[in-house]
Amino acid sequence: VLVSCFAIYCFQTFGEWLLGKKPSEIPCFRTSFLTGVGSGLGIGIAMFLYSSNTKRSANYGFTGYLAVTASVWLVCRYNYGLKLVNEKKFKKALQAKIMMEGTELDKKLAKDSKEV
Repeated sequence: VLVSCFAIYCFQTFGEWLLGKKPSEIPCFRTSFLTGVGSGLGIGIAMFLYSSNTKRSANYGFTGYLAVTASVWLVCRYNYGLKLVNEKKFKKALQAKIMMEGTELDKKLAKDSKEV
């Protein structure tokens, strides 16, 4: 019973190791990590089949893993940042529309939009 309680405790707290956050809570972490692992494995196996040199294939596989992980991470974080900026712009525009609702300016804009 003591061992199972310890295992459950370790399982619950294991994820909080990367800057105090669980990796599943970090945007783009899972996608970039899994893509990098798969690509590194594929590159390593392909290089081994090509050269039959284990050291070279391990080096190529690890380099491929790092390059693909970094590339996917950067692209994903860039798109995530754009999404956040667009959400803020939309929220600000929606708040402005709500504040303007029922005023003379709102009636004028509605009239002008119907004419076009």
